[in-house]
Amino acid sequence: MGHLKSRLLKCGVAVALTMILIAGTASANNVAVSNVVLEAPGVGVVSINFDIAWDNSWRDGVNWDACWLFAKYSIDGGTTWGHAVLSGSGTNPASFSVGTNVNLELVVPADRVGAFLQRTGNGTGTVASTGVSLQWNFASNGVSRNAMARVNVYAVEMVYVPTAAFSLGSGGSEANHFYQYTDGSQNTNTFSVTSEAAIVMSSSSSGDLWATGNMPGSPNTLGASYPKGYGAFYCMKYEISQRQYSDFLNTLPALYQGFRSQSFLGNDSVKRSSASPSFFGSDANGNAGGNTSADTNKLNESNDGEWVGARCLGSDDLYSYAD
Repeated sequence: MGHLKSRLLKCGVAVALTMILIAGTASANNVAVSNVVLEAPGVGVVSINFDIAWDNSWRDGVNWDACWLFAKYSIDGGTTWGHAVLSGSGTNPASFSVGTNVNLELVVPADRVGAFLQRTGNGTGTVASTGVSLQWNFASNGVSRNAMARVNVYAVEMVYVPTAAFSLGSGGSEANHFYQYTDGSQNTNTFSVTSEAAIVMSSSSSGDLWATGNMPGSPNTLGASYPKGYGAFYCMKYEISQRQYSDFLNTLPALYQGFRSQSFLGNDSVKRSSASPSFFGSDANGNAGGNTSADTNKLNESNDGEWVGARCLGSDDLYSYAD
């Protein structure tokens, strides 16, 4: 993945709109988004068009990988950001496009804050498609067609985990392990999760979930609305890389860069420039200078470790990245 790319597009007079759009891209460990183009907005909608490719993709009879695609927008020069709300939901909504690779599908969840791009049939190997298109309903975000909007496209590789029963606990004697309570005489029976129904946690009723070590008061209930891992879900295929998180930081103004980089800066090979706002990147070969005064021309070189996992990120950092 190259540096975050941006371009300024002015909407044509033919549609009588004055929204100014800046398009950008960001990537995950093994996926690249390029050639982002924002078409002139229609009635409250903008087409976000781009090319995408990623390696080591698969689909079989059990599960598959996918790319979670989402766009963030700012109408105040990058001070605050919001998720772009898409114009439709379901599989391959109207006006959305998987591009040139017809063996893909776009699945947009009901909240419309992103889309999964995935194979439609069994296969393995590299996936690539040009001309993928998402539809941003900027009116749903309360954005005026006269606004200046900065838009970045992000891609995160994911894995689909199908609905399935599983057991909590190992049957062993390690500390702080789950087990199915019976009569207090044992703590090794595993607890089966066979639905998303509520789970009672107690050390008083046979068949309830319990654990050694610290537990909430007994009895307690894990409600039906709380996800338990039985129902199908997507999870990240890889950890967030140094480059992935650096690209996120490089979209923020200086003040917010400071908030979101306190534990990240100096992590392994991560450095930043002395400018304000700064440019963040990786320097595993050590030729870019100091941690806070790096030469941006020498960051993210081919041997700089930009795909190494980003350590020491806190929950607020991850919430901000995904928000």
